[in-house]
Amino acid sequence: MAQTVASFTSSANVDGYNLGVYATWFADAQTHSGAYVDSWYQYGFYNNSVESGDAGTESYDSTANAVSLETGYRYDIALSNGNTVSLTPQAQFVWQNYSADSVKDNYGTRIDGQDGDSWTTRLGLRVDGKLYKGSRTVIQPFAEANWLHTSDDVSVSFDDATVKQDLPANRAELKVGLQADIDKQWSVRAQVAGQTGSNDFGDLNGSLNLRYNW
Repeated sequence: MAQTVASFTSSANVDGYNLGVYATWFADAQTHSGAYVDSWYQYGFYNNSVESGDAGTESYDSTANAVSLETGYRYDIALSNGNTVSLTPQAQFVWQNYSADSVKDNYGTRIDGQDGDSWTTRLGLRVDGKLYKGSRTVIQPFAEANWLHTSDDVSVSFDDATVKQDLPANRAELKVGLQADIDKQWSVRAQVAGQTGSNDFGDLNGSLNLRYNW
């Protein structure tokens, strides 16, 4: 018995732009201690195209909106030699909306359901320090523990089949890192963040940034 196996490949391209508005209020604008409120809004518009081998290219538009409101209270603890440790309990609420055109590819499959709203709630505690080493070097280590709750899964429908992201509704997050101002020109920032949740969910990422000012 002969069997034929077909192989399909595709590539995607996204062009777009994002706009954002940010506003922050501090009870103490000079030291940033005490209460604060931080907010932002972002809007994105995208032109998407998917090329499916010999079947041709399909294009569609999509938009994204996100609104965030965060509040907290920073407690500063003075140490010797001007060093400080800060404790900041935080609460954040983020609303996200994504909307995309329904599209039917050249194989006849209709891709729909890319529209949705979701809420993410974050409750956490941030601990950071400011340590002076010599006359110019300032080291600022930090650690942050968060509980995250997301309201809905993101899903996409291919005809009668639905694919969901299946992100756990509740996740625990831990971040650690530091920022070091080596001198007036050079600074470095490093961060590692991990999340864990039900259904064996796990995520680990990190970043390293080197900055030079002139």
